Amino acid sequence: MYLYIKDELRVEGRLHSNGESAGNSKAGGGAGGSLYLDVNHLDGTGSIEVTGGNGEF
Repeated sequence: MYLYIKDELRVEGRLHSNGESAGNSKAGGGAGGSLYLDVNHLDGTGSIEVTGGNGEF
């Protein structure tokens, strides 16, 4: 996800791009997505997170 914000980005909730965990054994988890933020000022008490899912063994 690419966000271009000319002035301020205020995050008060959740901005997440996370991968799912594996559905069965011997499988890898899904890759997290990507966030590209092009902002002048970032503010707020929310969260920004990108993580991959868990694999199963």
